[in-house]
Amino acid sequence: DAEPDLAGRRGAPFRTISIDELQRHSTLDDGWCAISGRVYNVTPYLEYHPGGAAIFAQVLGDDATDAFAQYHPFVNAHELCGALELGTLAAA
Repeated sequence: DAEPDLAGRRGAPFRTISIDELQRHSTLDDGWCAISGRVYNVTPYLEYHPGGAAIFAQVLGDDATDAFAQYHPFVNAHELCGALELGTLAAA
């Protein structure tokens, strides 16, 4: 059995994502964020987040590394969100 396509990549390989593209995905219905240089489509996870979806509003479409570290200092983001990964954030 194939794993579900939570990230919505539709079989496409990981890719480099510009900050402009990341910023276009900034709503609770279509939300991406970057954590430690990796971009994740967190949309399917939002309804399951223990702290609620609203906490994500400030980081959707943006780099969430600092916020993630503040609230989850001992959690490996990639282990938690790996199935949601789209690719890497392009260097500024």
